[in-house]
Amino acid sequence: MPRYRAGTLCSDPASGAPLHRWKPTVSLLVAAALLLAGCAAERSGPGPLGDASSDIVDPPRAPDSASSEAPAAAPEPGPEGCPTDGSPGATRVAGEDRIATALALADAGWGQAGARTVVVASARDFPDALTATPWAAAHDAPLLLTEPEGLPGPVADTIDRLGAGEAVIVGGPSVVSEQVHEDLEDRGLTVRRLAGNDRFGTAHEIATDLHTSAQRAVLVTSHAFPDAVAAGPLVTGTSHHPIVLTRPDELPDSTRDTLTQLGVEQVTVVGGPGAVGPRVVAELEGAGITVDRVAGEDRYATSAAVVEEAATTQGGREVLAAVTGADFPDALAANAYAARLGATVLLVDHDDLIDHPATGAVLTASGPAWRCTTIVGGTTAIDPRVAEQIVARTGAQPPDGPPTLLTAGDIASCGLRSDEATATLLDGLAGTVLTLGDNAYDDGTAQQYADCYLPTWGRHLVRTRGSLGNHDIRTADGGPTYDFFGVRAGPRDQGWYAFDLGPHWRVLVINSNCPGTVRCDAGSQQAAWLRDQLAATTDRHVIVAAHHPRWSSGVYAPGEARVADLWRIAAEGGADLWLAGHEHGYERFAPKDAAGADDPAGVHPFTVGTGGASLREFGDPQPGSQVRLVTHGVLELTLRSDGYAWRFLDTQGTTRDEGEG
Repeated sequence: MPRYRAGTLCSDPASGAPLHRWKPTVSLLVAAALLLAGCAAERSGPGPLGDASSDIVDPPRAPDSASSEAPAAAPEPGPEGCPTDGSPGATRVAGEDRIATALALADAGWGQAGARTVVVASARDFPDALTATPWAAAHDAPLLLTEPEGLPGPVADTIDRLGAGEAVIVGGPSVVSEQVHEDLEDRGLTVRRLAGNDRFGTAHEIATDLHTSAQRAVLVTSHAFPDAVAAGPLVTGTSHHPIVLTRPDELPDSTRDTLTQLGVEQVTVVGGPGAVGPRVVAELEGAGITVDRVAGEDRYATSAAVVEEAATTQGGREVLAAVTGADFPDALAANAYAARLGATVLLVDHDDLIDHPATGAVLTASGPAWRCTTIVGGTTAIDPRVAEQIVARTGAQPPDGPPTLLTAGDIASCGLRSDEATATLLDGLAGTVLTLGDNAYDDGTAQQYADCYLPTWGRHLVRTRGSLGNHDIRTADGGPTYDFFGVRAGPRDQGWYAFDLGPHWRVLVINSNCPGTVRCDAGSQQAAWLRDQLAATTDRHVIVAAHHPRWSSGVYAPGEARVADLWRIAAEGGADLWLAGHEHGYERFAPKDAAGADDPAGVHPFTVGTGGASLREFGDPQPGSQVRLVTHGVLELTLRSDGYAWRFLDTQGTTRDEGEG
């Protein structure tokens, strides 16, 4: 049985350089791949998709009207969903749409204790709900979403279940109709409305209803949602700083009045100059207000910067709520829920964190302190892969079940259609994809990646990690491969790197094209890296992935001596699996020790050169060879905390080999 090692958590060195370092011509290929991968897939509802720190989108229709009352005392928030034994926990809170997700958050946060007050906002607009975050936090009130024309039945049922006696509507009748007001009153609630003539006026009414004075305020753009969501950790602490809105290049009169009426002396701008421009900052400073800015190069980096700022100014929190940065509906109610649990909200990419090193860095820095993690929204809002990447830093079990790795090598040739068949197989399988080299035949050129790989396996690029095979290095020592995969193939001209799948598994991808572009001997830089990784990864199971198999019954029998030293290091370091391609077929050996003798506690070798290239027959079985298949397909590995399960699927979806280790 493969060994499991206990120890301390390690960071993921795979979250390296951002993709904007790719060459422009290859970026076009990648953009096409991301479209094929469905990056614009349907989520829980429509919403603005521009970067709040740079790109500005047209605002939705604004609200009107007004009211006020003093806040009631709120009970101390507490992480009700956390494991009582102190161990890390992770859960997903989601509904089938934006309204249902808000209800699920209300049940998760207030279901046991109930809520005296609820905040009701439009499910079709974002500013009112987001500027209401400090008010909801101060009143310990869940934020519920409604259709503009009437209160949905499930929302009414949740209000009854929570035992609420008061409802506060944010936004005017053009955003939340009088019918909603009547529906709430018909259920016996005391109802009042916080609204102004537009979104800036509504933010004014919310802020002045909550505060008679405030030393500090948080300023965000009114034109896009991410920065307002990201600002949550700064306004859900004990001070409940008001959130006020601005146009990118002009401070609205209502916002100016808010700052003056409350006597604000300091404003924290969340977002870059594209969201809140220098003219706005200059006007604030001209009025004697001190201005500081918390921002990153995009919405995700801005959110990470806010989390770090909140930890510095307000102290660390042990609960994380991860919300998608791609659309606003699931995020609307997240900050009120986070306030209830004493959590911090972090915006994450819905597809993959590898492109966002700032997110990875804040997770690595804060992850061990986060005892509870809530993934807000369904799997189309935040992919299970992202949940796995988050909890890899926190130590919690993934909320969607064990991670899955899908792998094969020897893939795309324009003269064959088998790569389309295996890509179609991947279409129906969830998990992270790992190529085992020889991705684009015959020479790994940019044109072959564009014409052969991109239309098939390329549509899974957003969830793919790549490796280099001997055909890939025929052109410019693998330059087009590095260009195409970018950070997803490791550091340029190196090709070895690591990534985590959940808290219990690490994948070490090595470059076995040696001697040649790299070295694989015991004294090489790559060998030293592999030793260091294995020594540092004592808390995880380990997969080593290479193009060349150490053991084989195929053309290269009895196996590739070029990786002998790396195999020995992997075996002596306690690796669990060795995945390879190169041989154009599928072969599974019994686990082997460093010298190649069968050993149940050794490394389990799989050769999966079945991604689409022409197949080859095997020769006589080598010692320990247990299964040999000459068919195209994909190996699926389910990675549990206590081991793994495998199954090899052919292009018809038939399981041809399976087992557990």
